[in-house]
Amino acid sequence: MNIITYILENMKENIKNNINIYKLDDLLSVNALYTFNNYIQMFNCIDDITYNFSTFLYSNFIEQIDNAFFNSNYRKQYCDVISIQERNIITLFGDVSFKRRYYFDKLKNKKFYYVD
Repeated sequence: MNIITYILENMKENIKNNINIYKLDDLLSVNALYTFNNYIQMFNCIDDITYNFSTFLYSNFIEQIDNAFFNSNYRKQYCDVISIQERNIITLFGDVSFKRRYYFDKLKNKKFYYVD
């Protein structure tokens, strides 16, 4: 499975989870008008869903790039994993947390994070 396919699968799962969390199953039904008590509640819901989806997508993408390097022939031949650490960054989408590997390149004699 390539990075794009894996991310798309995770996106589908994230969307399903948000539909369940915010009970949006019947959003397009006749009763949809009664789903939200007011516009503020509706916009707060949209903000929450957008934030959750964006930060999830961002962290998932970064982790998949790290996984692709981890499984690469170059890494297997020349790099050792020293540790896995969590990093938090602030983006336009919000705070994003992801795990990344700290590597040692035996060829270059350097330590590095591939996704930094």
